[in-house]
Amino acid sequence: MAERGNDFMSGNFLRMGLMTSLSLGLISLAVVFLDKSSFGSLSISGDLNNEQLFRAKEILMKNSGRGSSPRHIISALSELPWVREVNLRKHWSLGSVIEISPKNVIAYWNDDSFIANDGVVLKGNLFRAGSLPYFYGPEGREKNLIDFYLQVSGVLKRYGHHINELKLSELGAWSIEMQTGLRLFLGKDELKNRLERFIALEEYRRMTGDERPVLSADARYPGGLAVRFGDEKFGQISRNLAHREIDL
Repeated sequence: MAERGNDFMSGNFLRMGLMTSLSLGLISLAVVFLDKSSFGSLSISGDLNNEQLFRAKEILMKNSGRGSSPRHIISALSELPWVREVNLRKHWSLGSVIEISPKNVIAYWNDDSFIANDGVVLKGNLFRAGSLPYFYGPEGREKNLIDFYLQVSGVLKRYGHHINELKLSELGAWSIEMQTGLRLFLGKDELKNRLERFIALEEYRRMTGDERPVLSADARYPGGLAVRFGDEKFGQISRNLAHREIDL
């Protein structure tokens, strides 16, 4: 139910409500109704959180003057950095509906932002916090971290490892922290070969039934891997591991 508030701009007003749709589960759709004599009833819907809905309402208010058209509002909404797509559709009960699809975020970025899957950095409370990995790196290298994450995450998952933190240093060195706390140091050169050494270690542990927790693995050694197990005070250099070719 919506309550009529104070009139503005010659009697036009905003009404807010929530609509729930059943499609492979319950999805909350935030809906804002804008009554304008120039184009009748226009609503905005989408799987939006409160902050995104607030930003969309601001655009409506800013672009609701005389002579405004749905196309003009769609253009203004499309310029929001967190918006992936905007479409105008006809709905049997709502009339004209502008559907907003937010961008998908792939990770947290440097503790104060999100990074979308297209490499755009988004600041503020625009997305719901969830179980996303943390990316750390220099400004301008966002796409490099996304590409590297997509390349290695699938390989690591085959061995039960899920990336919690991915770092690229100012000097170009890579390191990974798994959800188990294991830290993998790859450095900046021969990344594929170094990752293959770690995979060879995991293959060897599978074959031998070695279930000791690994705290860290340093693949920056020439031809070897420095491994620190949870039940040992000192690490060891694992050499002559069978080479395990992987596709990146």
